[in-house]
Amino acid sequence: MTTKRTPIKRPLRPRDFTPASLGAFRKMRWLERRCQCHLWKDDEICPACHRWWAAHSILYDELRCRPWEWPCVENPDEPPGWKSDLEAQTRYVALVAALAAAKKA
Repeated sequence: MTTKRTPIKRPLRPRDFTPASLGAFRKMRWLERRCQCHLWKDDEICPACHRWWAAHSILYDELRCRPWEWPCVENPDEPPGWKSDLEAQTRYVALVAALAAAKKA
């Protein structure tokens, strides 16, 4: 006999983020503003983007994301790429809120 289980999709809360995840995300936001890929060849990315992906790996591990949740965050203000990931955008917004809450505290 099979069952029909519906997974519970609980929203992320700011307190769910570790200090290491907030630090990695803060660094990623800083590096986003320093991207110079438009100056590089089509098949290369700039040094800031290399560092962004390194910080993303730390964030990915800290959030304990699943393999299919790559990349784990997506800036909702950026123009859509080949596919928009609403869960990654939700994580991004939640991390921005957590950074703001941590700054106020």
